[in-house]
Order: sequence, then C-alpha cells, then structure tokens
Amino acid sequence: DFESNISRRSLAYTGVRCKLSDVLECVSKCRAFEYMNRMQRMRVIPHLDYLVLEQGQMLIRQGTRPGLCMFIVFSGKLELFKTSRNGTKKHVAFFGEAEYTGEVAILRHVPRSASVS
Repeated sequence: DFESNISRRSLAYTGVRCKLSDVLECVSKCRAFEYMNRMQRMRVIPHLDYLVLEQGQMLIRQGTRPGLCMFIVFSGKLELFKTSRNGTKKHVAFFGEAEYTGEVAILRHVPRSASVS
C-alpha cells in the first residue's frame, strides 16, 4: 500500500497535470477544510502529496499501524472495505471528488480500521 512507502511528491513528479485553481477548488469542497478561508486553504496546498492509483490498487490496508496521513480524492473514486477474520471482503463506502478518508487513524492514533483501494 502507498502509505507504507509515502514520500514527498509534487504534481510534476507524479505526472499529474492540473491547475492550481482546480486543486484549490477541490480543497475548498472538502469538508475537512470547510472552516478555512481561501488564504488558509492556499497554505495547505504545498503540503499535499499527489498520488495516482491504478484501478484496484491498495491505498490503505486494514489493521496497519496508526495513520500518518489522510487522503482526499481529487478525481475518480475510492472504495472503502473491511475484511473479516475469515477473509470475506465487505464493501462499506465509496469516496468521490473532494471526499476524504484515513482521518480516524490520525486523530485517534489507532490502526487502520478498513482498507481503501
């Protein structure tokens, strides 16, 4: 999963092509940042890492160490699912543009409660 090998990435490094205004718009729509003004949101942007996932690629694995980061969907869709002890995978939710996941492990300093791909 990506979180295990997280490193600083830039838009240029990942090959992601988007305008600063598009990133700001996504951050502005994200409920995690809804109480920030435009200037505060602009200060967040340089601290974002940009990841490009292939379909089905694991981003967060259930049960791994407490999180170091949360993830905001810029485009596309992520699936959150839980795996039972017998290995059965159960769909929990989908996350789309400007939605976020992974914050619980950061705020509570607990292992990841679900997987995301």
